[in-house]
Amino acid sequence: MNELLTALLNFSLIAGLWWLFFFEFPAYRLNLVRHKIFVERDHLFQSALRGDLPFSSRAYGITRNIINGMIRHTHSLSMSGAIGALVAERCAAEPDGADRFERNYERAIAMLPSAGCRAVLHARHMVHRHWIDYVLNKNFVVSLATLPFRVIRYSRNLKRWARSKSRRWSVLDAQYEGIGDKGEVLAH
Repeated sequence: MNELLTALLNFSLIAGLWWLFFFEFPAYRLNLVRHKIFVERDHLFQSALRGDLPFSSRAYGITRNIINGMIRHTHSLSMSGAIGALVAERCAAEPDGADRFERNYERAIAMLPSAGCRAVLHARHMVHRHWIDYVLNKNFVVSLATLPFRVIRYSRNLKRWARSKSRRWSVLDAQYEGIGDKGEVLAH
């Protein structure tokens, strides 16, 4: 009888841990990254409200659309999806889609005052950092495997990688900007 009770208790604990790690942990990570992206969108909105950049500026609109697209489709963010998008861009018949997006974005940013430029670039940078953090920590097992990276994630190298000229992010940003520009208005 004691052995049966011990076996049932062990099974219950293992099932509970399995449910926690493979269902609750990913849901928690998804909600956390969406919250962080919402906060970045709110910071961008507050910058525009303060007058750092006009709401009507193209750079504000593009950045807001990227952020809105990421909020709507955070659940589909994955490392394999990012790698697939990068490979598809490189192999496409017209491989300059990301470059065209980046040139358009740079022209839009060039028309902003310096405070507006800083606000837009900071929002984009932080959304990319949250994306990296989410992809690396989306799954509990992967999260454990990437523990050393999370310990040093705020190091200069990761900050520089996320803040880099952003061309490596242009493929994804162009996709999310298109998703965010579908005329849907999110509650702010």
